[in-house]
Amino acid sequence: MVWPLIRRKSLETHAALTDTGKRHKHNEDAVVVIIPPDGAGWGFDLAAIVADGVSGQAKADAASTLAIDMFRATLSQPDNKPVEERLVIASAAASAGILDLARREAGGVPVASTVVALVISGSTATVGHVGNSRAYRLRNGSMEQLTEDHSVVAEGVRQGLIAPADARKHPMRSRISRALGTPQADSMDTGKFEARTRDIFLLCSDGLHDVVDDAEIKKVITEDVAGSARRLIDLANAAGGPDNITVALYRVP
Repeated sequence: MVWPLIRRKSLETHAALTDTGKRHKHNEDAVVVIIPPDGAGWGFDLAAIVADGVSGQAKADAASTLAIDMFRATLSQPDNKPVEERLVIASAAASAGILDLARREAGGVPVASTVVALVISGSTATVGHVGNSRAYRLRNGSMEQLTEDHSVVAEGVRQGLIAPADARKHPMRSRISRALGTPQADSMDTGKFEARTRDIFLLCSDGLHDVVDDAEIKKVITEDVAGSARRLIDLANAAGGPDNITVALYRVP
């Protein structure tokens, strides 16, 4: 699901798109871009959030929707707390809400979602994530991954137990080690990054980065962020579209 913007600015600076893919009947991803109304005092210029309900679980689509709602509710109000702290608070609220959803509507069966959030405040980009949805920054023709996947394979690579060359084809590459709706959700990673004019930030679910390598992702992203979003979706579907695909892009004006 794509939420409408709270207030629309120039569509040339941001875009969000989600697609069911080729093999799923339902879309369990969700995405929102939030731009505060003038004078609202929300403490940021733009926020984007991507959530990916864990496939194969009951209520996965409801989990990602709930995660987006909790982050939007937490961020869409005046608050003097640091952005990183607000993201951690939103993560805890979303996780608790998903746990309650599992008890109420899934008979206690596990329900979970990943999340990655970008908050722009002037020249500072704050990123928070739980799970394997990613954030990237493109600058001067180079693309940098800003998040480290919370997954069994990624942690195996970091520990030297799995070769990086084997990670993309590893049979457990989609097995996440942290998610909203689990006790590990308290371990949201956050970081601050510089946001320069003409930088482009990309958020995406694993439906993109699991099937399209970083070089191909970088190749199709231009300052036309709306067109870039469409091309990224098309790339993932051309690679088989085995999962739901979601992207959000922001170009620093």
